[in-house]
Amino acid sequence: MAFSDGKFFISGLASKSPEEVYEGTYSGTTASIPSFQIVKDADLFFYRIAPVSVDKDMNYEYLRTINFNFSADRKQLTMAPAEAYLCETTYDLKEFVTTATGVTMKYYAGDHATKPAMPTNLDWDELNSALVFNIPTEDVNGEYINAEKLSYRIYADGKRYTFTTDLYDHLTQDMDEIPFGFTDNYDIVNNGTLKVIYFHNLQAKKLHVESVYTVDGTATTSDRALYDFDPTGISLNTADMKVADTRYYSIEGAQIATPAKGTIVLKAVTYADGKRKVTKEIVK
Repeated sequence: MAFSDGKFFISGLASKSPEEVYEGTYSGTTASIPSFQIVKDADLFFYRIAPVSVDKDMNYEYLRTINFNFSADRKQLTMAPAEAYLCETTYDLKEFVTTATGVTMKYYAGDHATKPAMPTNLDWDELNSALVFNIPTEDVNGEYINAEKLSYRIYADGKRYTFTTDLYDHLTQDMDEIPFGFTDNYDIVNNGTLKVIYFHNLQAKKLHVESVYTVDGTATTSDRALYDFDPTGISLNTADMKVADTRYYSIEGAQIATPAKGTIVLKAVTYADGKRKVTKEIVK
């Protein structure tokens, strides 16, 4: 981010070209850039970047500007409204390429050893034997940390899990620690902070995930987040439970604002008591 004589410059908004710089204006503690600017330096195609507003029925509309609020010290920038999605779209605006919500940018003081925040939102997709979770790019104090120095480990019943080439055909070597941005484009899926891991013949009662932050050869691990398979011995009965939130994801793990009819999606339903259920469905 940079500010100069009422002009505002920002990069890092587009995953297809994070170095791309966009120009807008600022006043006081607000800033905005025009919507639909072109992501020119993407590898394969031109894309556009734009915010999208989504209503409770999953209908969406493009917003004309990308608006931000920033703190008085300009060390934190938050997209407004917070519930809007920041989307990379095709050049003709007909399809979403990536979507993100709750977009916040924070001042980064540089790489230094620190304890990473614990992984969050662990969920199990029973139909596809997949673990879905979030790896925060911040430390335990809420400060941003360099994602390029983050990795994560999975433990099955307390034993560090190894993804082997005999079970995972798309790997070139056995792995028991996964770099933050790694994907084999098949079983280990990366979508920003959201990770989706497909397991083969997993036999476990508990899964743990920990983050690892390595700076200058020093590795610091987070607390371990737990997914406990049916810890009470009672199956989750959602028939009479109130739905609090419903979100849709592609099979690759990318969140979809408005799923197209006939497509296969992962439907994540969060209930009023905090329980969450993921199912694979064809959109009707």
